[in-house]
Amino acid sequence: MVLVRESLLIKVLFLMRRILKIIFWNFILMAWLAFPARAQKSEGKIEQLSKEYQIYRDLADKRVKAYQETHKVARFRTTVKGVTYLLEDVTESGIPIYIRTFNDDVATDLNVKQLRTGGTLGLNIIGTGMKVGLWDGGKVRNDHVELTGRVIQQDGFATLDDHATHVAGTIIAAGVKVHAKGMAPGATMLAHEFSSDLSEMAALAKPDQTSL
Repeated sequence: MVLVRESLLIKVLFLMRRILKIIFWNFILMAWLAFPARAQKSEGKIEQLSKEYQIYRDLADKRVKAYQETHKVARFRTTVKGVTYLLEDVTESGIPIYIRTFNDDVATDLNVKQLRTGGTLGLNIIGTGMKVGLWDGGKVRNDHVELTGRVIQQDGFATLDDHATHVAGTIIAAGVKVHAKGMAPGATMLAHEFSSDLSEMAALAKPDQTSL
């Protein structure tokens, strides 16, 4: 009687295991089949977002141009401390809206060292083969010893900008000087000035994207 019960229990357990395996693989199959649809849907949303940003940017540029003509001000200005300001838009009541650059202790705040050899995560991620985007106040100094050959200016912007170069170093500096090593020293950078940053980012974005 005991043997019969044990035999029955084994059969039940075996059957349950088969059922669980079937459920698991069906779930994986359904997720795999659904992924293209989700990706296509996400890509459609990103494309729509890019169009909406571009419409906004075109209207904002007209408002900025009108403000510049009236007040005789530059679109970009850089302070003696190296902070770059961009005239982004103008409110309905005529108040200018500026955006500015900043980059204080980013690598430390993000705890990047945990991704490197010796970090608590047991990883060594350095960005090899990846392309990263930068939108900043001007042209990156591509001949900098930490950046040589790995920065491609995308928009033909000719005015060199110390802040853009500094941010580029924060992200991809090779580590010629150990303490200057960037977050992704093996990556390549596609650099842009930031007057159309949102629409350009949306245009380049893709679902589940890890590199441009």
